[in-house]
Amino acid sequence: MRESRSSVVSKSDGNIESILSETRSFEPPASKGAPWYINSLAEYRKLHAESIADPTKFWGEVAQGFHWFNRWRQVVSYEAPDAKWFVGGTTNLCYNCIDRHVNDGFGDQVGIVWEGEPINGDGPEVIRLTYADLQREVAKFANVLLGQGVRRGDVVTIYMGMIPELAIAVLA
Repeated sequence: MRESRSSVVSKSDGNIESILSETRSFEPPASKGAPWYINSLAEYRKLHAESIADPTKFWGEVAQGFHWFNRWRQVVSYEAPDAKWFVGGTTNLCYNCIDRHVNDGFGDQVGIVWEGEPINGDGPEVIRLTYADLQREVAKFANVLLGQGVRRGDVVTIYMGMIPELAIAVLA
């Protein structure tokens, strides 16, 4: 369940009146039959409390769900004013988000669904990219970056809207 506390006020007819507060909450759709990671607002609040009470234990357990090329020696090291997470660990965001799904035979499964705003009275534009599509596009853009002289460890600034190409650029 997602509880929104953004700045939206809804009228009794369900339309948005103001963006100052929001009290609605949304249950995960039961019809999908999918295993949800969080099934209720109460479960979310319990997990949030656990993450605050013992962040090392909580995030160490969460990290077990990811692929690590080298496992960390320490979940977190607080050295004021900095915190270093997963000290000694090596992982790869793109591998965890895309490559492992392709490697496990799920390349034809949808990895991103993007829905734009309706234009000219038509329905919204909907883009569905499979994990294999994403893997191919990320590799292409990574090669563009390499061709521009970008190397591992370089800082790259990306100014893009929330479109599928943003995920591709970040993962590249």
